[in-house]
Amino acid sequence: MLAYQTIVEELLAAVPSFRRTRGEWDVDLPHVVLGTFALHLREAIRQGGQADLVEPGLRFLDQMARSLDDEVVNLLVVSVLEILADDPVCRQASHRAGGDRMRALLGRVANGWRPAN
Repeated sequence: MLAYQTIVEELLAAVPSFRRTRGEWDVDLPHVVLGTFALHLREAIRQGGQADLVEPGLRFLDQMARSLDDEVVNLLVVSVLEILADDPVCRQASHRAGGDRMRALLGRVANGWRPAN
């Protein structure tokens, strides 16, 4: 199960291709790391390529959504989904790849956190 204290290491293990961006972030700042990851993921989805980033990246985000650690879920929402939900292509790709919990969180973010009808 993912935990906030080890989330950066877990991300790098799950998506090794993200390591090449190491100069853009500090391992001790999870929100910065995940925000940078979200920006790279958004660009990769928009470009329709980088399967070594997109596929494992979306799987990892789905794992984060299912975490029992509220800090991990908050990190997902604030640092990643807020970025992906703003782009229709990314929102659709994330929705397709995610499980029920990820889709629910993505929907809430895209809806501006208004209650679902």
